[in-house]
Amino acid sequence: MNGVRMLLLITAILAAAGPSSTARAGSIYDFTCISTRNPAFNNHAHMLNAGIQVSIGDLVQIQGTGQIHVGGPYFVMSNFDMGLVSPTNAVELMRNYHAVVSNYVTAPIPQAGESVLFASDRVSLFDDHDISLWVTARSSGYVYIGMFDHQFADNTGSHQFRITVIPEPSTIMLVLAPLLILGRRLVR
Repeated sequence: MNGVRMLLLITAILAAAGPSSTARAGSIYDFTCISTRNPAFNNHAHMLNAGIQVSIGDLVQIQGTGQIHVGGPYFVMSNFDMGLVSPTNAVELMRNYHAVVSNYVTAPIPQAGESVLFASDRVSLFDDHDISLWVTARSSGYVYIGMFDHQFADNTGSHQFRITVIPEPSTIMLVLAPLLILGRRLVR
C-alpha cells in the first residue's frame, strides 16, 4: 500500500509541475535602454545590464519600442538594438563588433561564455521601428541590451523593452527524475 501512496504522490507532483498556462507564463521584466553619450565608447557596442538572469534553453520574448536618434549621417545601417547574454554581472559592457564593407551590420563579438541574443538593424537616423521576437538563450548569464555606434556623443532618446523569460521545460524533469526512480524502487 505504501508503494501505491508514493506513486500517487509522484503523479500529483508531476501534474502540478507539468506544463500549464500558469506554469509556462514566465517572468516579465521592463527595461529602458538609454544610449550612452560617452565618446570613450565610440566604435564599440555599449551594453547595459537589464538585470535579467537566463539559463541555457530559456525562451525569451523581447518587445521593444521607442526612438534613439544616432546623430550625423554616419553608419545609418549600423545594428541598433541588440542583446547579449554574459555571465559577467557588470552594470555595462563594451564589445567589439564585425564590420561589413563601410557599415556595421552584424552582432557584437561575444567573449568566452557569452552568446548573442538578438540583433536588429536600424533603417534610418531616427530608428523608431518596433521589435517583437522570440529567441532561445544559448548560454547562461545576464541579459545585456544596447547598441553599436560610431559616435555616441550626439545620440538622444531611449527604447523601452518588455522581456518575458520562460524557463527551459526539461529543467523541471531533471529535478523530478530522481523522485521517479525512488518511487519506482519503493513500488517494487
